[in-house]
Amino acid sequence: MPRCKICTHKFEYKWTSFEKTCLEPSCILEWSKKVKDKEWKAEKKQLKDKLKTYSDHVKELQVIFNRFIRKRDDGLPCISCGNPNMKKVNASHYYNANNHYSVRFNEDNVHSACEYCNTYLSGNLIPYREALIKKIGLERFEYLESIANDTVKYSIPELIEMKVIYKDKIKQL
Repeated sequence: MPRCKICTHKFEYKWTSFEKTCLEPSCILEWSKKVKDKEWKAEKKQLKDKLKTYSDHVKELQVIFNRFIRKRDDGLPCISCGNPNMKKVNASHYYNANNHYSVRFNEDNVHSACEYCNTYLSGNLIPYREALIKKIGLERFEYLESIANDTVKYSIPELIEMKVIYKDKIKQL
């Protein structure tokens, strides 16, 4: 015998085997409220997604991308100072994200760094540069320099696609 999803009492099926509740009016009413709430939450999520602006998508992608960088570089020392015991790990951009939009989401441009170097020393760029060349090689570093000042404007579908890609990469790590 099945149990009612609301009151948990056992009941017999009246019409079909798909019944979720007993025939008590209070249980039927409560179950219908739960179903309507679930439908409303799904609809509300779709409406919120439709109302997202370009900057909302960029912010979401930045959070996902930074999480990927921290997970990718987990266990590695700070790229700037070499400190292996970082209390708080930041995703540090060699070319900053606000002025160099073309490399904002470039994996060669972003590496994990300690909060002190990234926040208080503005990236500690001289040692960062040396370590970056060792890590990715001179050829990739020169390519990064060459595209750093390009003008790039991603479309919203591209941003959504990048969010999906980096979520999948996070799962793979």
